[in-house]
Amino acid sequence: MIHRQHCIMYRDCKMFVLLAILLYLLLLGSSLFAETTASDVVGVSYTTEGTVLALGMVSNNRVSLTIYAGFSLTEPGASVVPGGTGAAQSAGGRLHYTVYGMDDDTYKITVGTQETDYNDGTLSVQILSLAAGGSNLATLGTAVSGYVPINTGDSQILISGIAGLNTWSGTDSGKGAWVRYKLSANPGGVSGRTLLVEYTILAE
Repeated sequence: MIHRQHCIMYRDCKMFVLLAILLYLLLLGSSLFAETTASDVVGVSYTTEGTVLALGMVSNNRVSLTIYAGFSLTEPGASVVPGGTGAAQSAGGRLHYTVYGMDDDTYKITVGTQETDYNDGTLSVQILSLAAGGSNLATLGTAVSGYVPINTGDSQILISGIAGLNTWSGTDSGKGAWVRYKLSANPGGVSGRTLLVEYTILAE
């Protein structure tokens, strides 16, 4: 009887020890999964390099100029000569431009056309005003005074001395270089009765 009771007591003790171990393992396991972390050290940096050169135009493709000309002849039997007096003028769009990262360089904007069926110089353009909406006005360059003739394959300087370090005209419709066109004579047989005027920004 005593031996049997001893064995029962022993089994009870063994079960208690097993329960205590299981409980400890469960607590230990949940603690490991909830709180275990890893870390790393990652070096990061941000560097910039390169240059930017951009030119665009807003409010373009809105100008139409017409000169109404009559006809004349020197005497009966002579050929008829079309002609007119005066010129047609109209304000156009605005050139927007950005030059960045060209430290000591200066840039210019030229104007010309590739149209071959055109009478050179009959259409001309001038800068009405330069309005700064970004960098300082002095960085935007200097516009040529008066009208500049538009010629085929022979670009003319319109704006010079644009600072290369960090120049930006602004993007609002009222900023940048405002252009005005003048038609002073018969432009010739321009294709489709329109003339594609090309503006280019490049190093001086």
